[in-house]
Amino acid sequence: MSESKSSDREAAGKEIKEALRLLNQKLEKMGKDIQVVADKTQKYVEAKAPVVESKIDESMERASKEFKRMMSSLDKQTRPQQSQVLKNYKAFLEGQLTRVERRLEELGK
Repeated sequence: MSESKSSDREAAGKEIKEALRLLNQKLEKMGKDIQVVADKTQKYVEAKAPVVESKIDESMERASKEFKRMMSSLDKQTRPQQSQVLKNYKAFLEGQLTRVERRLEELGK
């Protein structure tokens, strides 16, 4: 009976070693697959970042020109009209700021 238990333990030990070896192989393959995905993602971001940056720059330039145009036309309005327009514009900018802050928080996670 003692020999039987000993051979059972050896067999169980071999099965465990084999299972651990296979698990280790699968983990290594998963690590390599994750690295491939990370590399592809990095390349995509690097390729798209200049395009996105360019679009943001263009949008900011257009917004700046529109703001200058609005301010020059604002000077022609009455004080109460100017006040109302500026209050509305301030509310708009606060909304934009909130969106930017939310996006930055998401990116920080």
